[in-house]
Amino acid sequence: MRSGTNAGNAGFGVLYRKAHLLFEEIALATLSGTRHDCMHTLAEIPLLIVDDLGMRKPPVSVAEDLRCGVQIDSLTNAAGWF
Repeated sequence: MRSGTNAGNAGFGVLYRKAHLLFEEIALATLSGTRHDCMHTLAEIPLLIVDDLGMRKPPVSVAEDLRCGVQIDSLTNAAGWF
């Protein structure tokens, strides 16, 4: 979270989401026909922090949902991820 705090203090937009809630938000946007708008909004955020990625089994669409540059930092061993 330090990078999020630093980015926010420097004036950059930061959005924090738990992974399962972010994927649910994207799925709901897909069902409601607003997926393009949702993804466009997410793409405009300079720093999107996705917490608990790998702690739950992700939806099948996760590869398509995260088609962007991604940096993954973890405090837990990746061997325990799904």
